[in-house]
Parts: sequence; structure tokens; C-alpha cells
Amino acid sequence: MTPMPERPHEPEPLSPAGLARRSAMLEALRAEVPRAAAARRARRRAIRTVAVLALVGVVALLALPRRAAPPAPIAMAPPPQPGWSVLSTDPTAASRLIVHSRQDWSGVVVGDDELLLELEEMGRPAGLIRTGGKVFVSGLTLDHAGS
Repeated sequence: MTPMPERPHEPEPLSPAGLARRSAMLEALRAEVPRAAAARRARRRAIRTVAVLALVGVVALLALPRRAAPPAPIAMAPPPQPGWSVLSTDPTAASRLIVHSRQDWSGVVVGDDELLLELEEMGRPAGLIRTGGKVFVSGLTLDHAGS
């Protein structure tokens, strides 16, 4: 076996003052190293969090619907033409028309009996109902023209 070579830079033994300084530095380092490691871990976590949030933001922006160009105007159909029909004149149409009322009823005041008689002659029999100071005609049906 070959003997171990001597170390070229062997530290010199420390003086009692140097030993005291080394002990003080060791105590300060024992308090500082965990704080520095915790700060480094916090920085790394913050960087990862920002990177993940940025990635989520980019994905969200890519998922949003794009603003498309406004749609082209829709062609409108031409308005419908009026449905006119040509009818030939029927000379017998007037003979089939039956009018059962007076020409002008505006301003005509009639009594109860006369009203009921006129309705009977028109083919619309009716009766009168008096209630609460008002008079109602019962059984009266009006056609679409209101006559």
C-alpha cells in the first residue's frame, strides 16, 4: 500500500477567538438556511402557479368563440301579390240578398215592445232583462257586420 499523500492545504488550527466566531456563524447559518430554502420553495411555487394560470388563460382564450364577420344580408322574398280574383257579375245576387233592418238607426228611440217586435221581424227574437237599473237584451246574436 502506498501511503496517503499529505494534503497540500491543510487548515491551520483556529484560535479560541476564531472558534467562537465559527460557532456564532454556525448558529446564524442554522437559522438562515431554512428561511432561504422556504423562500426559494415559495418562489418556485409562485412561478409554477403563474405558469399554470397563464396556460389556463391561453386555453380559455382559444376556446372562446371567434368574432365572425357580420353575416351577409339575407335575400328577401318579394312581397306577396294581392290575391285578386276576377268574378263575373251575377244578376241574381241582388235578389238573393235579404235586408231586414231600417236604413238608418241613428237617433231612433223605440220602446220595449217596439224593439222586441222589430227584432222579431228581423228573424232575431230576443227578450229584455232589467237588473240594477240597466236593461239587457237577451238571446240577441249579432252577425259579423254588427247589424
